[in-house]
Amino acid sequence: MGDSKVVQEPELDVDAVDSKSSAREAIERLRESIRFHNYRYYVLDDPAIPDSEYDDLMRALEKLESKYPGLRTPDSPTQRVGGAPREELGLVDHPGRMLSLKAIDRPARDQLLRASQSIPL
Repeated sequence: MGDSKVVQEPELDVDAVDSKSSAREAIERLRESIRFHNYRYYVLDDPAIPDSEYDDLMRALEKLESKYPGLRTPDSPTQRVGGAPREELGLVDHPGRMLSLKAIDRPARDQLLRASQSIPL
């Protein structure tokens, strides 16, 4: 991870959120943190946390937005994919539609990582 400023992650017990007002506050804290990490990852190419921690933040936000659907907004990170593309990478034509793996659980991620490392390049 990069040497830049590390953000204090929201310490939230999503299951303890029991009112719309506390959910609103927790959701905003999660969104702010996720947006920060999106910027670090997609724009700066300098992530501050491991993917698994980012996935935990997204799952917490998804859980709260499911529990309080009136607080879900179109600009929420749960309603968007990625960030702005980096210009120096250019455009790539893919033979098929590119789909997201979404957030896979850690055991599946570990299995995919082991499998990819065994493929000779």
